[in-house]
Amino acid sequence: MKSISRIGSVKRASKPGAVFEGRYRIERMIGGGGTSHVYQATQLGIAERSVALKVLRPELTEKPLYQQRFLAEVKTVAKLQHPNTVRLYDFGETADGDLYLVTELLSGTSLQSVLDKNGTLEPSRAVRIAIQALKALAEAHVNGVIHRDVKPDNVFICDIHGEPDFVKLIDFGIASGTAAETEHAGTSGTPHYMSPEQIGGHEIGPWTDIYAVGVLLYEMVTGQLPFDGAKPLKVMMAHVDRDPPSIRATGAPVPEQLATLIESCLAKSPRNRPRGADALIAALDQLLNSPQIDWDSHDQRARFASRSRSALPRGINLRTAATGDFEALSTAEPAASTAPSTARRAWRGFCGTVARNMFAAALVWGILFTTAVMHHASPTWEILDTRPPATITK
Repeated sequence: MKSISRIGSVKRASKPGAVFEGRYRIERMIGGGGTSHVYQATQLGIAERSVALKVLRPELTEKPLYQQRFLAEVKTVAKLQHPNTVRLYDFGETADGDLYLVTELLSGTSLQSVLDKNGTLEPSRAVRIAIQALKALAEAHVNGVIHRDVKPDNVFICDIHGEPDFVKLIDFGIASGTAAETEHAGTSGTPHYMSPEQIGGHEIGPWTDIYAVGVLLYEMVTGQLPFDGAKPLKVMMAHVDRDPPSIRATGAPVPEQLATLIESCLAKSPRNRPRGADALIAALDQLLNSPQIDWDSHDQRARFASRSRSALPRGINLRTAATGDFEALSTAEPAASTAPSTARRAWRGFCGTVARNMFAAALVWGILFTTAVMHHASPTWEILDTRPPATITK
């Protein structure tokens, strides 16, 4: 009964126009999931400002695990000051025991929404976004914090003072400290972006976030995940047991040096990945300023590929469309799922439709040509009586 009454009180306190804890006027709900609700609110006082208010669901505040994760997020974000990390303004607990935190209100969209709309990003744009996310991670790592859930949903793209693609790294809800704490942290994260050591329950560290950034870069420049599928367990096992498909096999216009660097981030062994966020930032920045890479050419090809890809059946990349070799499509849907057969069926259906349309067009043109010859050519030969010898019958 206590939980039910608390749920009712939170609902009343979170209605538009209601004032939460005497300081925050609720404007509207802007998000939420299984663990919390997020509202746009106005902080009242001398200098009013718009903020994001995150309230843990009342039925979860009595569960120690969710309390620990929520408080971990507060403790984590409070340590971080980098411009590419979401800023924490306030946190607390209501008289009813409900936990909440208040952060800056971001204006923009998630990287996931950008990818859903565009499919792929220009390689130089992807590198710039990754560098900013890595700067936020570098500060977190120095403070002994591992994010553990770097993914497009947690990379927010803002337009700040006319500066497009300004990145804010958000949602440190499952972040943890390093050393002994991480050795027993369990497997928390999103399967498509989890590192092999994270999946196996082994020690995690900065190298874990490096792996996730590698997946992020792979997805931004190719438009697909290194391992995908409907069953999370199979995806996780693919991260542990399989090598990621080569970026070159996707046909994406990615500089070879960048493709090699991304694939090094996805190494199974942490010791074979770049040594920390700062090292990866330096490597990406060096590529971005390399005179040996024609970024404009690669970006232009990427934009063309993105437009062309939208005209193809889902799951078919440009290399496959050009060659008809859907066995090489392992990059889009590896053996971790049953999707490759779906992609092949889609391609065969697409080819069949094109072939039928071409046959119908040829048939129509044939009929028209034959009709024209019968009604125009024959009478002409008879009137002029100049038919070639080969057409005269004996």
